[in-house]
Amino acid sequence: MKNNSFLNDDDLILMLLPTQPFRSLIDICNIINKSISTKRNLFSCREYSFPLSFAFELDEENNHTPLFSDSPLLTGNTRSQDQKTYYHPDGSIYVVSVGSLKKNYKSIYQNAKPFFASGNIYIDVDSEEDFNRAVNYSGEVLKD
Repeated sequence: MKNNSFLNDDDLILMLLPTQPFRSLIDICNIINKSISTKRNLFSCREYSFPLSFAFELDEENNHTPLFSDSPLLTGNTRSQDQKTYYHPDGSIYVVSVGSLKKNYKSIYQNAKPFFASGNIYIDVDSEEDFNRAVNYSGEVLKD
C-alpha cells in the first residue's frame, strides 16, 4: 500500500467472501452507497438466529457449562422473547476505504459500522456439510 499512486485514500475496496455466496445485489449496492454517503467502513451483519444467552460449552464427558453467569439455563428464564438480541458479522459484504487500511488497524472492524443485510438466505460455508447445503439450496433456486 505504500507506493500505490493509483489509489486514493477515498477509494473503496469491496470484499465479498466466497464462504457466504448468497448475498443480494441490492445489499451490495446499498452498502456501497451508504459507505460513500457516510464516509465510513461498513460490514454486513445479522442477528443471531437463537439467543446467545443460551450458549454453553461441552466437556469431554458431554457435560454442559453455560457461558454466562445469568444464563437462562441457570436462572430458569427460558422465554426467548425475554432475551437480549445479539448480532454477528455475516461475512458477505465489507466496504473499506484505502485510507483506513493505511492506519494499521488490527482489524477491519475497527472504526467500522455494521450494515444489516436484508437477504433472507444465509449459509456460511465453513464445512463440507455447509457446502452441500449451499449446493442443494442453489439447485432449488435454479429450478424455480
